[in-house]
Amino acid sequence: MYHVPKILQKHGVPRSYVLRNALRAKGYQVSKEGLEEALRVKYAGVYAISSDAGAIPRNCILAHGLPLVRFCALTLSELVQKVSLTPSRMLGLKNKGHLSVGADADITIFDPDNAKVVIVLIKGKACMVSGIIFNNPGRLIVTERGANKLKKQEIPLEVINLEDSLYFKGKRGEGK
Repeated sequence: MYHVPKILQKHGVPRSYVLRNALRAKGYQVSKEGLEEALRVKYAGVYAISSDAGAIPRNCILAHGLPLVRFCALTLSELVQKVSLTPSRMLGLKNKGHLSVGADADITIFDPDNAKVVIVLIKGKACMVSGIIFNNPGRLIVTERGANKLKKQEIPLEVINLEDSLYFKGKRGEGK
């Protein structure tokens, strides 16, 4: 049996309009029981935890994600996948979110006892140590439209095509 937090419901009915519509769309009851069933069969769930990137949001993700590990809601391996590999796949970033040949070598080293980021490496180079940011080899990840808006800014950019993302392909890789 899945526990549905009270914050997600009001008088036993899911609070979120989006959540209620998602339940209706798949034929689930719009109720605590319907949400529990959707969670049980894995129709509903948290697949990724992400931010708009950078060293500071990594701190926030860890500060809020590690308690999920402590409370046994996720394993450390599941948290790592949800904050790295899955968001990268969602945006179609094949060279991010994993450590293998050809990957960017973006690595966050943290102290699990206090959920603090100790070192951040971008492309294998240290860019943050103990909260001090330096030697920033990073770049903004943008679409072509974003790149056109930022042409004059002299900001390092990586242009991506969202057609390679899960946004367009869905979890199973088929087109929408």
